[in-house]
Amino acid sequence: MKLLITLLLVPMIAVLTSAQQEKCLAQGIITVQVITRIRDNYGWSSQILRGARPGDTFEILQTVQDADGCWIETSDGWLHGHTVSADTGSTRNVVTQNTDGGVQSETPTSTAQPGCYDESIAYVHATMNIRSAASADAERVAQAHAGDVFVVTDSVQGEHYCWLEISAGWMAQTGRIRSELPAASLPRIDGNAAFVEQIQAGLDYLKDEALEWYLYVIKPSYTIRPAPTGETTTYMYPSERRMEVLERHLTPPINLASVMAHEVCHLYQQERGVRVRIWDEEGRVRVEKECIRVQIDLITAIEPDHWTIPLYEEQLAKPWRDWD
Repeated sequence: MKLLITLLLVPMIAVLTSAQQEKCLAQGIITVQVITRIRDNYGWSSQILRGARPGDTFEILQTVQDADGCWIETSDGWLHGHTVSADTGSTRNVVTQNTDGGVQSETPTSTAQPGCYDESIAYVHATMNIRSAASADAERVAQAHAGDVFVVTDSVQGEHYCWLEISAGWMAQTGRIRSELPAASLPRIDGNAAFVEQIQAGLDYLKDEALEWYLYVIKPSYTIRPAPTGETTTYMYPSERRMEVLERHLTPPINLASVMAHEVCHLYQQERGVRVRIWDEEGRVRVEKECIRVQIDLITAIEPDHWTIPLYEEQLAKPWRDWD
């Protein structure tokens, strides 16, 4: 198996900042930002209880910091800190860090009315403010930049704008927001007509079944090509931004979608800029495990009982010395 050498970064989705992860928030409300799983205890090897989707909210019961980062216990089980954010929705309390590391809450108000945006995607082509509520007077909590893409979970009509609820808060629908991604921002597909059709079918399937994961896969700029004759695995060449796909991975669509997510994870790792030396086998396995977790989470979001999940879980449970 070919292993790439860097660490996972999930783009365009607001997560706990590094400072929040280090402090490991002890109280407040969290919101799930990416499709993930709830476990019976902290640690990647703990038993999976069920899945959680973007927008699910939980109260923090306690937190544990281990080598993998911050783990958060809720009434439903444990989640990893990189999959959630402090809540910024207008209908729930906003949880923020005090300078002393504590947590404070405030409840923004809005006069907005529901139902003004019928699309599921917001593509940003110029800088936009993200606010804590559907109002231009609400606190600015973040900024969106050209090329960012968000799943729209709700919309409300305000006095001057239609406001879109996204993972990080609320954004006004202006001329800087589009409902479709421009063709130039999508991965380029090279190959014969049959190959292009199968890749596109896999992307369409992913868009219909798990929109958040579709955005994850199509966000970066890269080219998709058939793997050369004699190649044994689908592989991403991050420095060349090229994915080569084996014919046997083209179907069924869930197989293609999960393999693409795995390889795109390696591209995000390259963009993160973290390197593992070629002789560091433990480090190479560690980063490969990150992308297998991405693959499992995508499959779980579409088919929670898919037969491949136990096989991937078994691979993750192996000590690094037992990896081929």
